[in-house]
Amino acid sequence: MASPKLFINEKAVKKDGTAAVYVIIHLSNRSVKINTGVAVPLKKFDKVKGKVRGNSKESSDNNLVIQKCIGLINDIQVRYRLQQKPLTADLLLREYKNPSLYVDFYAFMDSKLIERVKNKAISPVSERHQRVSLNKLEDCKTWLSFSEMDR
Repeated sequence: MASPKLFINEKAVKKDGTAAVYVIIHLSNRSVKINTGVAVPLKKFDKVKGKVRGNSKESSDNNLVIQKCIGLINDIQVRYRLQQKPLTADLLLREYKNPSLYVDFYAFMDSKLIERVKNKAISPVSERHQRVSLNKLEDCKTWLSFSEMDR
């Protein structure tokens, strides 16, 4: 399993002296760079430890955001390993950008219906029928997670 690494983009320093912190991971001979949403001055980022230096609340918050990004990537990797499915760079990016797909049943079904119509696995008429069923279910229960479902 590839482990995520942190780096600060020194080539793209903003006018205020900050640069974005990225997580990079190598999967199937491809590098995936994910912006953590954290931007700090170059001097405040510890490249060896992979964290923002300082004891301020802002530094602490930035480190929490960075760790949350890494945690989400690790969760995705573990889920795929437990399901014995190969994780590609594209799958990692898709799941990272939309983590609710595997928690919220309705979001998952919506994306699957769109994907199946796009791939011509089902006809637009079948999609319409499935959406009607999904909407009726949603009328009964506005939010449904996979963990709430059983036989």
